[in-house]
Formats: sequence, structure tokens, C-alpha cells
Amino acid sequence: LQPNMFERDTLNSNMRVFLPIILLSAGQAVVILGGGIDISVGGILAVVNTILATRVGLDGSPQAMWQYVAISLLVGILTGAINGFFVANLRLQPIITTYATSFLYGGLALFILPNPGGGIPSSIAEIYRRSMPLGLPLAFFVIAILLVLWWYVRSTRYGSYLYAVGGKAQAAYETAVPVIWIQFSTYVISGFMAAISGIAITMLSGSGNAEIGSAMTLNSITAVVIGGVALSGGVGGV
Repeated sequence: LQPNMFERDTLNSNMRVFLPIILLSAGQAVVILGGGIDISVGGILAVVNTILATRVGLDGSPQAMWQYVAISLLVGILTGAINGFFVANLRLQPIITTYATSFLYGGLALFILPNPGGGIPSSIAEIYRRSMPLGLPLAFFVIAILLVLWWYVRSTRYGSYLYAVGGKAQAAYETAVPVIWIQFSTYVISGFMAAISGIAITMLSGSGNAEIGSAMTLNSITAVVIGGVALSGGVGGV
């Protein structure tokens, strides 16, 4: 019904908007496949967004941007590890734990940036908005890399363990699957993907907002379910 739906500029515009939720949902899918759920991904995304918007600034240099991109990825890994520690090691309920940490991370984002503002240099944001390698939207290449990585993971022992733990953790434990490590790693992956999503949405918007991830948590879970992953775990894929 939209005549210009598949024109190059329209496709690029749409895909750069969709990419952050795609990345967030990919991390969420891994957690749910492992039998858990991560309600805190929106908070992690917001922390990354506010860090970049306040520390790089509109007049920041490309060097500062990439430095804080690296820091943001570490923040994602750390926040995911905190979730994983409470869920996998202390055996707390995933939905309760990550619901609680979502307030922690959301509060941290508000502490960093109480009011919407800040930003990143427009020259850096344009890389995300306008890049079209081989005449295709940049998002297509990111998604392709994501799918290749997932195909590789599915073929490894880790992939088999992930489905075993999500299917029935006790049975997996009785067959010597490292259940705690697998559960812990899924939250680290989710935190890492939330950080990448936060970087993407910062480049998309060019500014910071501590509330930017609020609606995206439920959207990521919805996308995972529509994509065929069972909330009970062990069924489906990225």
C-alpha cells in the first residue's frame, strides 16, 4: 500500500529505526531460550544512551565516541553479569530479579542524565543514518552478521547446552551440562546486545533520554514470542 516502501532511501530510513529493537530482541531471545527472561534490557539500553550523550557531547571527537562505545559495551557486559549472578548463582526468580535491576539501571540513567539532552556529533550519527554499503542499508549487514553468528552458535556445544537448559534445567544438570554457567552467560549476552542496541539508538536519535528504553523491554519480549520462541524456554531461535 506504500508505493515507495522498497525504495532505497525509504528502506534505509525504516531499517535504521528497526535495528535497535532487533538487536535488543536477539539478546532477549537467548535469555528466554535458556529458560529465563530479562526485564532490565531497557534500563541497560538507557544507561548506555545517557553515557554516550553526556560523555561524548555534541562537540566530541570521533576518538572520544569510540572510547565511550567501548566503555558502553563493558557496561552492558557488567550489568548483564549482575543479572546473571543473582539468577544463576543465587537462584533467584529471573522475572523478579531483572524487574528489580531494571529500576536500578533506570535510576542510574536518570542520575546520569536527569533531563533529555546532550548528544553526539552529527558527523558520527550520519555514519549510522546514511551508510549504505553496496547500495544496501547498513542494518542489513548488521542483521546478516547477527544471523551468521547465531547459525555458528547453534552448531556448537554451547548451542546444544542452551537448548538443553531451557528445555529442562534439572535434566540438563543430571547429564553434566554446566547449567549455572549457561544461565549466567545468557544474561551477559543479553546485556551486551542491549549495549549495542543503546549505541544504535543513540546514533539514530543523536541525543540522550533516560526514558528511551522504557517501552522497548516489552517490545523485545513481544518480538521474541512472535518470532517463535517459547516463553517456557528451549524452543525457537534468534
